[in-house]
Order: sequence, then C-alpha cells, then structure tokens
Amino acid sequence: MKRISILFTFYIISIMAFGQQNLQDIVYLKNDTIIKGIIFEQIPFKCLRIFTSDGDTLIYKIDEVEKIIREPILNERESVKSKRGLKAGYQGIVEMGVSKAYPSNQANDYTACLKLNVINGYRFNPYLFLGVGIGLRYPYLENDIYLRNNWPSPVFNDFGVPIFLDIRTNFFIHKVTPFLAFSLGYSFDMNNNNPITREKNYSFSQITGVGLLLSPSAGINYTFSDTYGINIGISYESQRFKKYSLDCPRCLLNVITSSNCLSFNIGLLF
Repeated sequence: MKRISILFTFYIISIMAFGQQNLQDIVYLKNDTIIKGIIFEQIPFKCLRIFTSDGDTLIYKIDEVEKIIREPILNERESVKSKRGLKAGYQGIVEMGVSKAYPSNQANDYTACLKLNVINGYRFNPYLFLGVGIGLRYPYLENDIYLRNNWPSPVFNDFGVPIFLDIRTNFFIHKVTPFLAFSLGYSFDMNNNNPITREKNYSFSQITGVGLLLSPSAGINYTFSDTYGINIGISYESQRFKKYSLDCPRCLLNVITSSNCLSFNIGLLF
C-alpha cells in the first residue's frame, strides 16, 4: 500500500511539473526506437512506464533503454517557426542595390552604379542554391566621370548587362539565417559608344563584351514561409575591362584592369 502511494504521488508530481514547464520525456531504446511522452513510474534497475502522446501506456525494461532526456514540448506552430527552411525546388531571386567604388579613388569612381539582378535556379535543400542570373548596371555619375587619371576608362557607357552563375548557402534552418553567395560571369556593354563624344547608338551591333565579373556577397535571409523570403546584404564586385587610349579615344588598348566596388543589396526570394 505504501509503495502504491509513493508511485501515485510521483505520478501526480510529474503531471503537475510537466503541465507547468511544458516538458516531455524522450526515451531512446537500444533498438533505435524513440518514445516521447511522460514517465509516470520508474523502478530503479528494473523497468519504467511511459504515457505517450498517442495516449498509450508502455512498459520497458531498463536493459532495453539507451538513454532518457527531457525537452520542451513545442506546439505545431512553434515547431514550424523554429525549423522554417526554404524547401527544395525552383527558386527565383530579384535583387536591387546601389554600389560605390572601393577603394574610393578617382580612377574607380565610375564604378558607382545602380544594379538589378534577376536569378533563376534550383534549391537542393535549405542550405544550398545554384542558379543562373542576368543583371543590369546603370552608372549614375556625371558624363565626364569616364576621364580619370589621364585615361578614359569606361566600364559601362550607359547600360551594362552581366550574365552569371550564382551559388548560395544558408548557415541554419531558421526563420533568420546568415548566408554567403558567390557570382561568376561575364558582362556586356549595351551601348558601345565613345566615352569622349558620348555618341549613342543603341543596336545589337553596338553590344560588346566587357570582361569577367566576380562578386562574393554576404547577408541575412528572413523567410516568411518555405517558399518566400527577403534578404539584405553587401557584395563586392570586381569587373575586368579594357582601357581606352587617350591619344585615340575610339581605340581600346590591350590593357586589362579592374573596377572594384561595394554595394548594398535587398532582394526578394520566391
């Protein structure tokens, strides 16, 4: 009778404790089975009884048990919030940003531009994304910005269009997670006009290759669901291009240099 009273007292205390703390027991068996519920009877070195979340009462010998832990009970909504990740499948990304030359000096000031990226790709899991993107770069500085350090060196005379591969990785499966990205591609000048006269002639015949584009970036992803989210970050762009000759303004020199800039970006994931 005394033993039954002790067990009943233990059961009442357990129910009250779990009700207040919202905890549950997790029993790991040696056969790799996992049982979740409330242990309401435990006889040292012999057996235990657990009341499962399905309403069943199960008995296990201590020799069958690998370990026992206790964890908070999360309702379905809290569980989804804490483990929200982007699902595998198609994903699109639209990013807008503004860039400024880095390091800031006269030779690189023309790299300041407004930017737009549209990326389509495949998310293999919540951590890894691979896509192909096309962008738009519009220099927003004055026209004579192309004459710097005695070299007229336009990167994009009016509109630049980079085409690139984009790979991204998230660090965690959470609503808010940091990410890293890297883009590698090639840019085109949509108006191959003269940087001195600024003659405009928009046609397919005026589209010329500019050079290799490299762009690492980092930031924060905020997901609204397993499909939609936004990201905020910074990126570093290095654009290769050929210089114009000061003696022959219409002539490109066989001299390759780089324009480098930092940009602040905000994007939509869908």
